[in-house]
Amino acid sequence: MSSAERVDRRQPLLLPVSRHYEDSIENSGCCKVTTIITSVLFFCGVLALGLAFTFFFVVEKLELDKNSSFPESSSNFPSEVFTEKITVQPSSTVSTSAPQGEVVVFKKHVTSTSASVSHPTTKHCDQRIVGFYSENELSEITKSQLRKLTHAVFAYIRMNADGTLQFKDEEVKRRFLDLRKESKTLKSSLKIMISIGGPDNSVNFPKVIMDVMKQKIFIESIISFLKEYRLDGVDLFWKWPKEYQKHEFTRFLNELKYTSKLQNEEYVVSVTAPAPGIDGWENGFDLNEILKHVDFINVLTMDYYGPWDSIWGNPTGPSSPLYSKVDVKKNVDYSMEHYVCDTSQPFKFNIVIPFHVKLWKNVQEALSPENIMFRRVELKNSKAEGNAYMSRWTVGRENWKISNATWDEETKSSYIWNPVAKTYLTFESDESIAAKMEYVKSMNLGGVWIWFVDQDDVKNSLLGSVFNHKECSTVEKNIVNYKC
Repeated sequence: MSSAERVDRRQPLLLPVSRHYEDSIENSGCCKVTTIITSVLFFCGVLALGLAFTFFFVVEKLELDKNSSFPESSSNFPSEVFTEKITVQPSSTVSTSAPQGEVVVFKKHVTSTSASVSHPTTKHCDQRIVGFYSENELSEITKSQLRKLTHAVFAYIRMNADGTLQFKDEEVKRRFLDLRKESKTLKSSLKIMISIGGPDNSVNFPKVIMDVMKQKIFIESIISFLKEYRLDGVDLFWKWPKEYQKHEFTRFLNELKYTSKLQNEEYVVSVTAPAPGIDGWENGFDLNEILKHVDFINVLTMDYYGPWDSIWGNPTGPSSPLYSKVDVKKNVDYSMEHYVCDTSQPFKFNIVIPFHVKLWKNVQEALSPENIMFRRVELKNSKAEGNAYMSRWTVGRENWKISNATWDEETKSSYIWNPVAKTYLTFESDESIAAKMEYVKSMNLGGVWIWFVDQDDVKNSLLGSVFNHKECSTVEKNIVNYKC
């Protein structure tokens, strides 16, 4: 057999094997391509899912950051992204604990570059606007007013000699119920309170506070009243305890808080305190102890001047001057510096913004060319003539014009003197309210209280001014900014 024949014989035997091999190679290639495509699709799906999750996480994080403060510790945040720098001038009125010089301001925090401060300070917007409503006024209580307040206080509930409570009469009770009705329809965090005592109903405080049994009745009467009318708290306005009575007053406040907690109640408790430096009125208040048992203190930083039925009706002057060189103790700044430096708790104190107008008659020349707001008054039978507490409604009814007032820069007060009629009016204006609200912020105080909301005009202009000038604080609540 020739070699050619041998080759020919082998070739038919090899052909089937060759076709099978090629088919196998083709099928194997298809499988590999399919596997690769499946793997790519799976990887893409996983990647898309991961990107989607990351996207929604980032969006949610940004939304949270927009509505809340930065975390307590922000040392890991790159300062070039989250901060901007401003420079503030050192001030002699700022305490040694306040930062000086260059300050780093976070978007929602303020912190110093000093090594002693490791975290930014949270910006808090809980500045109080405490509005007192009078039992005597007739103007309507409205939701528009209440929406601008953090606390609405009805003044006053009468305290009897045995420690029980009552309304002065049915008309006063009706007005109280109107306030409660309007407030309960609001969807807000407004606190509704009562004030007990006041200038005309403090006579029974000594009899009750200094007697253990009557004090117990008084506490139970307060809690029962708050429960019956579903109220949030009480203000105690004792005008004014003597120095020997201050410890019993503090013990009473402690017992009131303690008894409330035993009954599973957390009521707001406040106290009205006098302006210091005037006849020693503040000596009846142990403020450092009182502050352990109350939520805040309303300081009566008004009535430094007024047309009183005494020789003190002379001279004229602003009811609530922010500053004064005429009498260094008769002004808001002196009063608040005294209390804050004594307690180191500025955020516990509110200053008053009186909504009434004071009127003097028989007003003469200025005390001095430098202090033309303070003028001499001709007294009649050792008394000043005028009206110490005119509501804006009364001002309008009696046609007193208060639109073109003179501004006194030193006291931050408005007044009108008519040299022909020899009349003198002083009152709060948008400018004076703005100055007081700025003072509250700069001195890190707790807020303001209003005497009385229902003495405003029909447009609620003064209340609107208070609300519009309210600002959030950017420092810790109890940083003292007075030069103590």
